[in-house]
Amino acid sequence: MQAEDEDNTVDNDQKVTSTGDATDNPLRMVEKFDELFTQYDKNHDGLIDYDEWNEMIHLSDETALSHLSDNDAHMLFTILSKQSGFVRYPELVEELTLAAQQNSTMPANEFINSFFARFMALQQTRHRSTYSPMNLGLSRLNTSSRLLETESVETLQKKYEGLKQQWKEKEMEWKEEKIGLETQIKRFELENEQLKTYNEEVENELKKWKEMEMEHYAQKEDKNVMKEQLFEMEDDIRRFYEDLERANTMNLHLKQQRILQNEKQDFIQDLKLAEMKLQMTQIKFDEMCDKHRSALLQIEEMEQLHKQQ
Repeated sequence: MQAEDEDNTVDNDQKVTSTGDATDNPLRMVEKFDELFTQYDKNHDGLIDYDEWNEMIHLSDETALSHLSDNDAHMLFTILSKQSGFVRYPELVEELTLAAQQNSTMPANEFINSFFARFMALQQTRHRSTYSPMNLGLSRLNTSSRLLETESVETLQKKYEGLKQQWKEKEMEWKEEKIGLETQIKRFELENEQLKTYNEEVENELKKWKEMEMEHYAQKEDKNVMKEQLFEMEDDIRRFYEDLERANTMNLHLKQQRILQNEKQDFIQDLKLAEMKLQMTQIKFDEMCDKHRSALLQIEEMEQLHKQQ
């Protein structure tokens, strides 16, 4: 049964390579697959069910998979969908793109069939045995040694050639699996680099935000300091205004005192002048009194003389 499965796989590979090229190169073939997935995705949800898958690969010759039998198509769908009932074709297209970039010189049809044959070969390997390739070869050699006792040399030669062919096929499967793993590793490395770049960008943005936050706090502190200085200046202005008001009041009071003092000095001067005038008037009065007495004396003397005469 195992030999029949492997022979079917070989026949399928031969049919694949005989299919005509639908596109020029693997990358163009991947673009065509993406277009077909989008076309046959009736729900536009990024998922392809089995009916859409079967219709796409059998009705479209551009996929290079129309040679697959219903069983092979169903098995490949089961493998790709991981038994979920749906193939997430965006992820599949991404894997196809990475593999196409690494195998850009391969014929497009050969690339597509080797890519999908890898999945089928891995599935068959899981069903056949869980042993490593070396243990598998030893197991087959032990089986061959037991057959030597009952089978002819010709039969053993045929079986040997079959085992040799199987070994070559396994080597091809391992190489394809290695290519797939290397593709995944490169994809992971690319994603890791992208994540590193993204993390660096995020860290730079965080640093900028922290610097902006520190500047904001510094500006806020400066603003608070300026407010305090403004309040102090307002207090100084208020005190200066109060001092100015007091100075104006004192100046007005001094002016009033000066006016009163000036008026007092004027009054004193007027009083002195009045005293001087009074003294002069008194002197004149005394002089007039003296003259009047002199005149009276003269009159009395004249009257006496007149009486005597």
